[in-house]
Amino acid sequence: MKKLWLFAIMWVSLLTLAGCATNPSQTQESVEQDLSAQVLEVLEPIVEVSEQEEIVEEVQEDTQWETYVEYSAADVDQALADGKKVALFFHASRCPSCRALEKEINENISQLPQDSVTFKVNYDKETNLKKQYGVTTQHTIVVIDENKDQTDKKSGSVDLAKLISMLQ
Repeated sequence: MKKLWLFAIMWVSLLTLAGCATNPSQTQESVEQDLSAQVLEVLEPIVEVSEQEEIVEEVQEDTQWETYVEYSAADVDQALADGKKVALFFHASRCPSCRALEKEINENISQLPQDSVTFKVNYDKETNLKKQYGVTTQHTIVVIDENKDQTDKKSGSVDLAKLISMLQ
């Protein structure tokens, strides 16, 4: 939008200059046509960029969920309300296989289903959540449905391929 204002200022400036520096043999109409053609050459890429920016903003508004985020109960509720498939990844920073899966997720984030959200749950802090889903060890993945009922659970060396298959 700022670029369109810039264009308007440029247009007014060019018309003003054209009025001051017209060639006596050129009519005002031909000067304006020449300037219009020149301004359109400048404007076309600006409008294209502006339209692209608007499209990106629309996509960003529609895509409010990342596919791998830190756990919060409110975000889980919202993701489920939005119809997303939800996986809870019970993670501990001291756990080598947790760190390995997290690295694999981050390096291949685009492979996670776009209609899903995987929440990284702090294994040490979320004791009530662990009890709710019977989680007894870190590196546990629990997939839940819209009622927060467990639909799948895997513990141990779950890799990215297994996580993806759990979310499909």
